[in-house]
Amino acid sequence: MSARRPRAPICGLWLALLLPWVTACDDIDLGKLVLPLSPLMRMEPEPAGSHCPLGGTVVRVGLDLDGDEVLSDAEVTETRYTCLTPTPEVLVRVETVPPSERCAKGGQVSRAGRDLNGDGVLDDAEISREVYTCAPEGSRTVLTRVREGLAPGAPCSQSATLVDAGLDLDEDGQLSDFELRTTLVVCFGPMSHVVLELHPEGTARACPAGGTRVIAALDLNGNGRADLIEPQAYDFVCDEHHTFDGSYYAHDAVDLAALQGVSRIRGSLVVEHPRASLVELSLPALEGIDGDLSVRNSTTLERVDLPRLRGVGGDVNIEVNGVLTQVALGLPQRLPVFVGGSLNLNNNAALPDLEGFTYLVPRKSVVVSNNRALTHAEGRSGLMHVEQLAGQLSVHSNPLLERLPLPNLARVGSNVTLEYNAAMRRPVGTRLANVGGSLLIQRNGSLESLGGLDELANVDGELVIHSNDVLPHTMGLKALRRVGTLRVTSNPLLTDLGDMDALQVVDRAVIFEDNPALRTLRGLRRLTDLDTLSIGANPMLVSLSGLSNLVRTGTLTVSSNDSLAALSDLAALRELGSLSVERNANLLRLELPALVTVNKDLSIRANARLPACQVRTFAEHVFTGPPDGLFLEGNDDTAPCP
Repeated sequence: MSARRPRAPICGLWLALLLPWVTACDDIDLGKLVLPLSPLMRMEPEPAGSHCPLGGTVVRVGLDLDGDEVLSDAEVTETRYTCLTPTPEVLVRVETVPPSERCAKGGQVSRAGRDLNGDGVLDDAEISREVYTCAPEGSRTVLTRVREGLAPGAPCSQSATLVDAGLDLDEDGQLSDFELRTTLVVCFGPMSHVVLELHPEGTARACPAGGTRVIAALDLNGNGRADLIEPQAYDFVCDEHHTFDGSYYAHDAVDLAALQGVSRIRGSLVVEHPRASLVELSLPALEGIDGDLSVRNSTTLERVDLPRLRGVGGDVNIEVNGVLTQVALGLPQRLPVFVGGSLNLNNNAALPDLEGFTYLVPRKSVVVSNNRALTHAEGRSGLMHVEQLAGQLSVHSNPLLERLPLPNLARVGSNVTLEYNAAMRRPVGTRLANVGGSLLIQRNGSLESLGGLDELANVDGELVIHSNDVLPHTMGLKALRRVGTLRVTSNPLLTDLGDMDALQVVDRAVIFEDNPALRTLRGLRRLTDLDTLSIGANPMLVSLSGLSNLVRTGTLTVSSNDSLAALSDLAALRELGSLSVERNANLLRLELPALVTVNKDLSIRANARLPACQVRTFAEHVFTGPPDGLFLEGNDDTAPCP
């Protein structure tokens, strides 16, 4: 583009060249004193890159030193960029900031505003947001670590050698997940035969501020180098570019535009003002957020696009966004995006799936709730890199969600809650093996089976199966070996309970209550010792055969089971602390032949058909507790005894 002559005050430009005795220039003809150098301006298109992620215009200004009326590169004294943004009427002007107290190593200032006059240039009067970003004060060391493991999405038939690499941002000499920027996969050969090479790279599209090429190769010829003929993988670890210090709050497109080109935020990025008018949250250059990423309470936001995102130090909160339909966090890189805190995905009424969260790896918790359009079809990726959570997993009140979206999740440190998911027929979609808290499966109106939990081995807290309207049985827990408490209650169509052939340790209690269709207990034959066993308000229950190997329990309560005729299925029971048998309308026989002692409390009451004389004889043989712990009343005084 041809050079333009901007209007400029000649007096101001040449004042420093005037003779010492000149004190004012109103009446002086400067042209008679010196030959003026003309200021020139050159405008050119700027391609998408480090200065303008979406492209724009570069404006170069300088003096026509050679008098040819063309601004050459050597004559440029100032460069400004006017950058395009996802919102057409919003422009950004980017200028270089020299080293100063504000930015010790220099940086840039981005000034954003709406192009009110439509001339394609952001004038000073149109600026409404200004952001300074500084260059890093020193170069960061590239760290690597080598490990063996599975590589989801990579064409490896078995375990591979994984090479993690990233910048030592905190200068502690250890590569943390937050610092990780790439993972290379070498599918073939042992880890001991993999060699690494690090090569400095200049500025390029892959790394606008330069960086390091990391190469991992299988050293077939044993020369200690990565030769071109050897199987290898490579990627770039980019140097930090522009960093914003502190938390950033964006309410509209202008606020967001001022962040274009920023690669790291040393704080949180927050978009949650109730009057925020953003339609798209797009930051093509952003790689790291030290704090939280919070996008909340928007009635206009439709898209979130952070394609280069590699880490979030705090939580990712995507909540109460009524029209949000598209989210893409780090997708083009196909590498894990580590989250130091939790993923909270709640009350997003239009969000259709979790494909934009595929590479997110939260360390603490995942909470997915009240997303009324959310689905996860078989074969979709889900959060495929999440293998364990230190906190909780809570998936509740998602009416269209049929499957859990965590295909490789094996361990959860706290509670797992699956509740009010009306379309979920089976809790498939994980590899869950260990739960450090409680596992709550409740109020899922279409749940037909517990299949999908076939790898579950341990629940430290309670395993609760409650109020699942159509659940007919508890099959699917074939690997379960230990629970803190097993509680199965208020499942209206449950007919068969048990099928837990591996279960051998219950630390606290087994509670089977208020299941109106329950007929049999089965598949619990490894249970021999319990603190508490409570079987109550199951009006159709006729068999306790699943507990036939139980030898001891601290407390046994059998109450309000109207179809139960005898306790003979507990034939191996030898020792009890407390026994309560009450309100079993058709109980005819106790029949506990191996029972030796009840040493605390014995209460046999209100069993309308149980002969009272049988009760008294039973108590005389087994009760060894204090007299005030014996309660025998309300049984059938008219029935004859053998």
